[in-house]
Amino acid sequence: MDSSEIKRDMRDFQDSVLRLSSGIGNASVLWRDPQFQALSRSVSGVAIQSRDLLAAGDRCVNAIERFQRISEESY
Repeated sequence: MDSSEIKRDMRDFQDSVLRLSSGIGNASVLWRDPQFQALSRSVSGVAIQSRDLLAAGDRCVNAIERFQRISEESY
């Protein structure tokens, strides 16, 4: 797996989380019961964890790209 595959997977994951958050946000107008509030809190937690995951993914991509540059050097 190279960095471009990881970047694509991270974009797909981020898009999915954004769609989930947007859907919950849109539904909040219609539902205001305690169960929905619990669901909303859970989705907020997923969003925070997703942000952390994406940051780790960025670090991974950067490390892979640095490794590739180093491996291509001639001595």
